[in-house]
Amino acid sequence: MVGTLVLSLVAVGLVALVGRSGERADSTAAPTGTGDAAPAESASESALEAPAPRVPTPAPLAVEAPRALPDAAEPSAAVPSTARVLGRVVRADGAGVADVAILLAGAGGDSRTTTSGFDGLFELVDVAPGEHSLVLGAGDEPFLAPKPVVIEAPTTHLTDCVLPEFGTLEVRVVDELGRPVPDAHVECRGHPRGQRTAVTDLTGHARFFELPPGEGRVFANQPPLGRGNLPFAIEAGETTSIELLLIGRGADRETAADAFRSRAGATR
Repeated sequence: MVGTLVLSLVAVGLVALVGRSGERADSTAAPTGTGDAAPAESASESALEAPAPRVPTPAPLAVEAPRALPDAAEPSAAVPSTARVLGRVVRADGAGVADVAILLAGAGGDSRTTTSGFDGLFELVDVAPGEHSLVLGAGDEPFLAPKPVVIEAPTTHLTDCVLPEFGTLEVRVVDELGRPVPDAHVECRGHPRGQRTAVTDLTGHARFFELPPGEGRVFANQPPLGRGNLPFAIEAGETTSIELLLIGRGADRETAADAFRSRAGATR
């Protein structure tokens, strides 16, 4: 009995102790319940409704316009110290004349030479600016009197150089028997156009066109037949024809020439 009573008292005490512990737990948890939830919710809503902080907009960078270089810094164009001279040699009808010797002589002794092309055009380079004399033709017999010209850099265009009317030289080369000599080398010398060369065709003929009026000499050579030469005279607008006899080495020129003329006269 006594044991049962003691056990009952212990059980009642435990129940009371557990009840007090539950009350303390409820009283401690009450402040963190519904009372604290409302302030937390309103704090969140205030955070959402608050305006976002303003981020300052960066000021645009100032770009400075490029500065123009002063005139003194600009490179100056180099002035050429020599000139280029262009010209053309033509006939009276305006057609170009080829193979004309060109001489441009300066007052200081400096000179430039060239030859006209197939269309009569010519070019001289590295010419010192200043006064010059333009000479057409080679040797001591130019086509025209020296023409004064003024040369300026960088380029000087000369007026057309008009030549006088020309003539033609026709040479027939023959041997001691009067037969034509093909492939003979023929040279025309002593005229303002300088030395010109040609080779005879199968009939022994060689022709030189556009020779100025005047005198000269023609030479022919064909080994082993020999060589010979004759003077000639050119008239404007005319064709001059000569027959040139080749004489072998060791032969008497006068005897061979006389024999040739005799045979030529007998066949006419």
